[in-house]
Amino acid sequence: MSNIDIQNSLHQFGTITFSNGSKDQGIVIAKYNLTSSAIEYFFIAASQLENYKQAIEKHDHSTAQNLRQAVAIENISQITH
Repeated sequence: MSNIDIQNSLHQFGTITFSNGSKDQGIVIAKYNLTSSAIEYFFIAASQLENYKQAIEKHDHSTAQNLRQAVAIENISQITH
Protein backbone atom coordinates (compact mmCIF):
# COMPACT_ATOMS: atom_id res chain seq x y z
CA MET A 1 0.00 0.00 0.00
CA SER A 2 1.46 3.35 -0.98
CA ASN A 3 1.85 6.29 1.39
CA ILE A 4 -0.73 8.21 -0.67
CA ASP A 5 -3.27 5.38 -0.28
CA ILE A 6 -2.68 5.37 3.47
CA GLN A 7 -3.02 9.19 3.64
CA ASN A 8 -6.38 8.89 1.84
CA SER A 9 -7.56 6.32 4.41
CA LEU A 10 -6.59 8.18 7.58
CA HIS A 11 -9.37 8.70 10.13
CA GLN A 12 -11.68 6.29 8.28
CA PHE A 13 -12.96 3.15 9.99
CA GLY A 14 -11.94 -0.09 8.34
CA THR A 15 -10.02 -3.33 8.57
CA ILE A 16 -6.30 -2.75 8.76
CA THR A 17 -3.96 -5.50 7.58
CA PHE A 18 -0.46 -5.29 9.00
CA SER A 19 2.71 -6.58 7.36
CA ASN A 20 2.90 -9.48 9.84
CA GLY A 21 -0.44 -10.74 8.50
CA SER A 22 -2.59 -9.71 11.46
CA LYS A 23 -5.86 -7.88 10.84
CA ASP A 24 -7.81 -5.64 13.15
CA GLN A 25 -10.72 -3.24 12.82
CA GLY A 26 -10.20 0.37 13.76
CA ILE A 27 -8.68 3.56 12.39
CA VAL A 28 -5.22 4.87 11.59
CA ILE A 29 -4.56 8.48 12.53
CA ALA A 30 -1.64 10.81 11.93
CA LYS A 31 -0.29 13.32 14.41
CA TYR A 32 2.44 15.89 13.90
CA ASN A 33 5.16 15.72 16.55
CA LEU A 34 6.51 19.24 17.06
CA THR A 35 9.55 18.06 19.00
CA SER A 36 10.83 15.76 16.26
CA SER A 37 9.22 17.67 13.35
CA ALA A 38 7.77 14.44 12.02
CA ILE A 39 4.41 12.86 11.32
CA GLU A 40 3.64 9.88 13.54
CA TYR A 41 1.00 7.26 12.80
CA PHE A 42 -1.19 5.51 15.34
CA PHE A 43 -3.72 2.68 15.27
CA ILE A 44 -6.84 2.82 17.42
CA ALA A 45 -8.68 -0.49 17.73
CA ALA A 46 -12.44 -0.48 17.20
CA SER A 47 -12.95 -1.64 20.79
CA GLN A 48 -11.17 1.51 22.06
CA LEU A 49 -12.51 4.03 19.55
CA GLU A 50 -15.37 5.38 21.67
CA ASN A 51 -13.10 5.73 24.72
CA TYR A 52 -10.52 7.53 22.57
CA LYS A 53 -13.12 9.98 21.24
CA GLN A 54 -14.33 10.72 24.76
CA ALA A 55 -10.78 11.29 25.99
CA ILE A 56 -10.12 13.74 23.14
CA GLU A 57 -13.38 15.60 23.85
CA LYS A 58 -12.41 15.91 27.54
CA HIS A 59 -8.84 16.97 26.64
CA ASP A 60 -7.57 13.93 28.56
CA HIS A 61 -4.35 13.55 26.58
CA SER A 62 -2.88 10.91 28.88
CA THR A 63 -5.83 8.53 28.38
CA ALA A 64 -5.93 9.23 24.63
CA GLN A 65 -2.22 8.46 24.38
CA ASN A 66 -2.70 5.15 26.22
CA LEU A 67 -5.53 4.10 23.89
CA ARG A 68 -3.58 4.49 20.65
CA GLN A 69 -0.73 2.31 19.43
CA ALA A 70 2.18 3.72 17.44
CA VAL A 71 2.50 2.07 14.05
CA ALA A 72 5.17 2.45 11.39
CA ILE A 73 3.56 3.35 8.08
CA GLU A 74 5.59 0.65 6.31
CA ASN A 75 3.92 -1.96 8.56
CA ILE A 76 0.47 -1.25 7.10
CA SER A 77 -0.23 -3.54 4.16
CA GLN A 78 -3.85 -2.68 3.45
CA ILE A 79 -6.82 -0.69 4.71
CA THR A 80 -10.27 -1.78 3.55
CA HIS A 81 -13.45 0.14 4.27
